[in-house]
Amino acid sequence: MKKGMPLQLPSAILPHVQGMDYARDEIGMSTGSVLIYEDRVLKIEDVRIDWQKRVDTLRWLEGKLPVPKVIASCEEKGKSYLLMSRMKGHMGCDPKQMERPEELHRLLTEGLQLFWQVDASHCPRVRTIEDDLRLARYRVEHDLIEEFYQDAFGDEQFQSPRALLDYLESHVPAFDPVMSHGDYCLPNVLMEEGHLTGFIDLGDAAMADRCCDIADCYRSLKGNFGGWFTGKVYPGYDPDDFLRALPIPVDREKLRFQLLLNNLL
Repeated sequence: MKKGMPLQLPSAILPHVQGMDYARDEIGMSTGSVLIYEDRVLKIEDVRIDWQKRVDTLRWLEGKLPVPKVIASCEEKGKSYLLMSRMKGHMGCDPKQMERPEELHRLLTEGLQLFWQVDASHCPRVRTIEDDLRLARYRVEHDLIEEFYQDAFGDEQFQSPRALLDYLESHVPAFDPVMSHGDYCLPNVLMEEGHLTGFIDLGDAAMADRCCDIADCYRSLKGNFGGWFTGKVYPGYDPDDFLRALPIPVDREKLRFQLLLNNLL
């Protein structure tokens, strides 16, 4: 841990980290800054409209799941600051963990079940399929789709984001609400010595459709084992083994719908 450059931090945050060494997170996909201290993590982002609900949801999950504890939070000059306790364990994308795919699938499945066991009926944040479609339409209509994978999943070839959106809006599946992580990918599930230790990056946690986390995990497994992020490919890996490890049958059409929708979010 090296000491970073001094930061101009809000008065609500500074006393909790002043003088502490930190490093910047270089692994996550966050668009903001993530500073890693010895026992805490500071996330700095542009303020979102529903930022307070996101913080409230993380606080609400404390005691229900192994998640970071909120130490302090505030908004200042268009930025949001969230200081949390640091979780122990290594990420699911750690090479040593990926060399044991059966154990990885078991732990990822156990993590999903922990979320599904939480009564989400009083969760401060709700995200329906229609909510995601409204966001997708906004992004398409304002030309905010930076990358588009025509062969995202399935046989159909969609020639544009708008064509894909039209298809999705005419094939909306039934809503199956559960407690959802919101970004259930390998870097956000922590584990150690064959056991789950916690979950991180819960900014999108909400009561949402069960398939959301399954789809995120499926794509993360496919990408990490396929070398999308590090260039290292694990030959012979089949992401469908993860689906077969789940305790419930997976509706393949609904999974396909969610994977396609994710291209527009």
